[in-house]
Amino acid sequence: MKAIKIMIRRSNVRDNGFLVNDQLILVIFDVPHLGKCFRNHLKDAISIEWPLSEKELQKRPPNGNETRKIGRFSHIVKAWQLDKRFYRMSRLTKAHIYPKGVVKMRVKLAFQLLSQKTASMVRVFGLDKESRFFIPGAAQTGDIISDIDKLLDDVNGSASKQVDKPRRAGVNASTKHPDRWRHWRKQLTGVIFNYWDKEKKMVVSRRPPFFDNFITTLKSLGDLWAILQKKPYHQKHLNLRQLSQDPQENFHGVVRGLCGSNDHPTVPLFEAAMKTALVTDLWLAQARF
Repeated sequence: MKAIKIMIRRSNVRDNGFLVNDQLILVIFDVPHLGKCFRNHLKDAISIEWPLSEKELQKRPPNGNETRKIGRFSHIVKAWQLDKRFYRMSRLTKAHIYPKGVVKMRVKLAFQLLSQKTASMVRVFGLDKESRFFIPGAAQTGDIISDIDKLLDDVNGSASKQVDKPRRAGVNASTKHPDRWRHWRKQLTGVIFNYWDKEKKMVVSRRPPFFDNFITTLKSLGDLWAILQKKPYHQKHLNLRQLSQDPQENFHGVVRGLCGSNDHPTVPLFEAAMKTALVTDLWLAQARF
């Protein structure tokens, strides 16, 4: 992170990229990790304040003055506990609700927790005030989870078509990804988390740094798609999942394996291991044919 900020500051070209040998490098953070950040901060915070969209503001009652939705992780926990009677959230386990250790690093659990299915069930428990299962405020929490799920889908699409969830489709000329990316950039600017400060013994509002990273990613995706549509690329489709850092992590794992017991390789040793890995892969690729 620090190195990226230094490169952006020295290049002084734009706030989401820098130049290397006159070539523009756009900064795109790993979306799965950003999704885990959402889950972790939502779990640790007392509440999240999410600004209403323009459509939601128009649907407000004439005397309404609310501009934000307020969500709480406790609503998800209560809905999960109550759902043991209905089995509508059976996919969620203790690992989803109370992740610890290595389990907390699993992206799959975070994305399943922040899904449309979870959002719909949490929302249901917050609608009927006459029900004995009513959870006050849960409807807004469900709406926020739904927005987060849509946001993650808009930056993590892969297939050319998705019948069940159109937002999971990759980017092409007919999709509205650029408009949605601009919408989410505006939305995330106003999102804050409320935490309990043990030292001050009071509730404090903060904007975690990952919000700025998410906004940078959204802006870079828009710039990247605009560049790919022009000469000499003329790209018609963009698979957003290919922009994750998984290939880089796998590559570093291969390099580290070639370094043997040396877990702190020097630059020359890293270069030698990298060359060995590349040559080996090229040779294996030719051998397959």
